Amino acid sequence: MKKKTKRRDIVNDGVTPEELAELKALLDIDENYKPVEREDKTEADFYHALENWEFDKLPKQVQLHEIMIQEGITESHPMYDEMIASIQDIVNYKIDRSIEQGGDGDCYIPVTREEYLVEFYMLGELFQDKPIIPEEYRHLIELFK
Repeated sequence: MKKKTKRRDIVNDGVTPEELAELKALLDIDENYKPVEREDKTEADFYHALENWEFDKLPKQVQLHEIMIQEGITESHPMYDEMIASIQDIVNYKIDRSIEQGGDGDCYIPVTREEYLVEFYMLGELFQDKPIIPEEYRHLIELFK
């Protein structure tokens, strides 16, 4: 009868220095790497991002909305329906993709810069104790719940 060997638990037992070196080599981790301490984000960071977030780094539907605002495209403008249809196509595509990836399609896709940044900074709030999103934008959080 074969003797059963005990399974290793590297979380509790740890790894040997040789095994750690092998893992670092496999993951291409620099031996001199030191983690960078990050300061908590603040409301000032949110306001800075609101004013200075690069246009090219915004999602396409938000970019289209920004163009509409800059060009003064409102309901009376001849291109309004076309622009809204383009935004809706992008939103529908993203919802369809989420369903394909196992979601239920019940999600909100941000369309404005403010909505996008609220969604972005909601993640940051999960990792720190104090809020980042200013009070006047906190109502937008409900869109993503």
